[in-house]
Order: sequence, then C-alpha cells, then structure tokens
Amino acid sequence: MALHECPYSFDQLAAKVLPELYCQLVGNLRNAKSVEALVSTSTALPRVQACYVYADNQRAIYVGITKDLARRVNDHLVDDPSRANLALRIAAKKLALPLRVAKLNTDFPEVFSDARRYLSCCRLGWIPVPDAMSLYLLEPYAAMKLDTSDFNKFDTLQILSPRTQRDMGTRQRSGPLLEEFARRAMPVFEGKGSLKSGIDGLSTCSMQDADESTS
Repeated sequence: MALHECPYSFDQLAAKVLPELYCQLVGNLRNAKSVEALVSTSTALPRVQACYVYADNQRAIYVGITKDLARRVNDHLVDDPSRANLALRIAAKKLALPLRVAKLNTDFPEVFSDARRYLSCCRLGWIPVPDAMSLYLLEPYAAMKLDTSDFNKFDTLQILSPRTQRDMGTRQRSGPLLEEFARRAMPVFEGKGSLKSGIDGLSTCSMQDADESTS
C-alpha cells in the first residue's frame, strides 16, 4: 500500500532501498571533510533534502535528516540551543544533566560553546534522499546500525519549554513511537524476522500509542 506518496512497497524498502541508502551514506562518510571546511565554502553544502552523519574520526556520533542540508549544518553551530540541538545534547551529556536542566547550569555557556567547536571539527557525510518516507525511515535505521544512541534520542521536544510541550499535546509521543518502529522493524530489514511479525509488531506499537493518547 502506498503511503505518503512513497514509490516503494514495504518489501522494497526493507530488502533493498534502506540497505542501499545506508551503504551509500557510510561510503560517503569514509572520505568526508570536516564541518569547518564545508561551512567555510559557500557551495560545499547543497540545499537539498538529505540524511547526514557526524563522525568523530571513524566513529559516527549522530544521524540526522533535513529538508535543507546547508541550513541545518549551519544551525548546529549557532549560539542558540533551540537550533543547535546536537550541541545541546553534547553539552548536557558533559554536564550529566537532563536537557531541560542543563541550560540553567552556570557552566552551560562554556560547555555549549565547546560542544559547537567540537562539532565543527567532526567529519560530515551525507546523501540526498528525495523521497520523504525513505528519508524518515533511514534516520532510525542508520542510527541503530551505527549505534549513535548517545545523541540520537528522537525526543527533540525535550529542548522546548514545558509550556510548549504541553501545547503540543500527544505529538510529543511521536519521537518514542518512531524509535519503537525502528526497533521492531530492524529484524525484518536484516532478514532475521518475518514480514508478518514485523507488521504485527508495528500495528501493536501504533495501537498502544493510540490507547495512551486517550488516557
């Protein structure tokens, strides 16, 4: 069944599309340049819909997706925690504090600045992914394959204020649901589970979320 105008079936995504995109992403990362070198050249980063990976030497630390690669990479370096959310996560981990609390810590400005400098020295690999459904599924798929769990939490709304989170209502559960989707679907993607069990697992996940939203 077509979903969000995706040109691929579930079987095609699981068996071919996502594995091939992942291989391209990892391949591009091997010869990637530093973020600092890329942002210093105005044409180095295209304004395309893409999946990207930050790496510290050979170790991937974060997988992200964006509709505008050039803008998003620059956002990760600005002095604004609501835009530079990866630097915020790195700073919060350094301070051993939750995201909401970290920004109130007296050491946060310095640690946040250090995190942005660290990201500028990381290498950046990316691939354009025009299809939205493939893009959204590739992010948790690649994050799990590369084991970037330190910073890929799929809970971006933690960065917002408590009032903003309340106003968002049940939408703030979308991050954990996506993470659960990836966890349940991964055995199917890797050929270690049946298509039926994968779909049943995803259906159960969706129904549980629906039940929680009415409680």
